[in-house]
Amino acid sequence: MSMLNEIKRILKVNGKLLTIEFHKEKTPMGPLVDHRISEEICNSNDFKTIDKKILS
Repeated sequence: MSMLNEIKRILKVNGKLLTIEFHKEKTPMGPLVDHRISEEICNSNDFKTIDKKILS
């Protein structure tokens, strides 16, 4: 995913990225479903989850 590659390129060493993500289902607000990035995709691109909150 080119967006994650660009984030890795410009992020400082040991830098942190905060994401606010929506469930992978259509909701009344938020980005289009196909624009939502799963935690698994982020983890497979060398990002790791530090903390996670599910707000229902």
